[in-house]
Amino acid sequence: MKKLFTALIVLALVLLCAAAMAEVDIDGSFPDPVFNRYVRDRFDHDGNGRFNNSEVAEIEQVKEIRRYQSDIKDMAGIGLFSNLEVLEMTRGELETLDVSGNQKLVEMIIDHNKLTSLTLGKQPRLKKLDVNANRLTSLDLKHATALEELYCEYNRLGSLDVSATTSLKLLFCNNNGLASLKLGSQKNLARLVCLENNLRSLDISKCPILNAFVTGGEPDYESSELMEWGKSEDQYLEVDGKVTLTTTKGRFNAKAEKITIDQKKVTLTRTAKKTKPTVTLKAAVEPADTRYKEVKWSSSDPAVAKVDSKTGKVTAVKAGKATITCTATDGSGVKATCVITVKNVPVKEITLDKKEVTLTRTAKKLNPTVKLKVKKILPEDAPDKAVVWMSSNPKVAKVDPKTGKVTALKAGKATITCWPADVEGVKTKVKASCVVTVKNTLVKAITLNKKTAQLAVGKTLKLKIKKITPSDAVKQDVKWNSSNKKVATVDKNGKVTAVKAGTCMIICTAKDGSKVFAICKLTVK
Repeated sequence: MKKLFTALIVLALVLLCAAAMAEVDIDGSFPDPVFNRYVRDRFDHDGNGRFNNSEVAEIEQVKEIRRYQSDIKDMAGIGLFSNLEVLEMTRGELETLDVSGNQKLVEMIIDHNKLTSLTLGKQPRLKKLDVNANRLTSLDLKHATALEELYCEYNRLGSLDVSATTSLKLLFCNNNGLASLKLGSQKNLARLVCLENNLRSLDISKCPILNAFVTGGEPDYESSELMEWGKSEDQYLEVDGKVTLTTTKGRFNAKAEKITIDQKKVTLTRTAKKTKPTVTLKAAVEPADTRYKEVKWSSSDPAVAKVDSKTGKVTAVKAGKATITCTATDGSGVKATCVITVKNVPVKEITLDKKEVTLTRTAKKLNPTVKLKVKKILPEDAPDKAVVWMSSNPKVAKVDPKTGKVTALKAGKATITCWPADVEGVKTKVKASCVVTVKNTLVKAITLNKKTAQLAVGKTLKLKIKKITPSDAVKQDVKWNSSNKKVATVDKNGKVTAVKAGTCMIICTAKDGSKVFAICKLTVK
């Protein structure tokens, strides 16, 4: 009897310990204060801060958790909800989530949160996963083998591997910066949208539904940014235009990797009969399976050489150099260039209609002109017979650089030179010159109003110029002088003043350099 009593006490103690062990400390299991409050409010019926067996059993019966705009940041402790099938946390503050203890999940919607860490673990029943608009940098799906729908847009995934999720029917992974997407064998995948990423290639050869409508026709809409195929609302594929697709029929939309132009340098020579010679450049786009082989041609200087943007036909316009660029239009940015040099048949000889010209300036025509002309240019097939004119002394005679019109400005000499307009400067040996001499019409005779005159001492007399010959002499200014200032003086206006008795000559001299003068003999009494 005593032994039986002892055994009953031991059994009671064991049951008590087991009961105590079965209780769950809420604060220790649910460290996030908001999630902690969520589970306390719903399941801690006795308010003791621990979940007993019945409360745990109640938690294990929960099939769904749906929260909108929740402040929960960490759902540590979610594993206690062992029979959870649906978890929806939309537009919240969730940062960390580990559901490796929730292996009965069928649907997870954790969109528009701040999720940086997601641990799925084994998820044999999970069919739908929506983690759009979070901050995930990685997503491990190798144990989510039953997944049918995956939404992971607007995250920071550099790569994504869904090859283990062989039941996948739908995949949306836009705006991630993805550089790698591994699909593997996806017999059921019928909808794939993967835009605004860094993908350059995508293998769909083991995705029979996608492969069929890609290889079976052209995209409904395509550009450098988007390619779209589809047979129905339930079957479509959208990828960036830069993506090369690998299909069962080879690569689709392979981008140009290299362009080769058949000529790297071309010289076109212009003649009088053929002022616009041409050449048609040809471009080869590699690799051979490049989907779009169209190219666009452009010229760095269309004034020298223009090019047809579609055909590559280059037309020379004038002497000089231009770089012709051939660019792939598939958005790859691949290009190649060819340097075009345009030359003229050079002018070797220029002959002017005059070698010397004298221009005489008069009072009425201070700036006489003459137009020099090119008499002959050799060879005759030189395409550009235009010349440039220059004066060696533009203060004496200036020349219009285009027309050859010479204008006299002052007495002196100037050499007018012309050379071909398509060469640089006067250093060229091919040139012709004309010496222009500019002369002024000079005074030949001066006639005063008096040839002789008499004055008493102290008296004055105003001498005047009666006539200057010729009348159109350019400079008609004169200078007055007295041969004996002790007898008489004269000012600059010809006013004579008698000083003392005697005889002197009052001289009027032309100031134009002709040395012509006139004399009035003056007697003072």
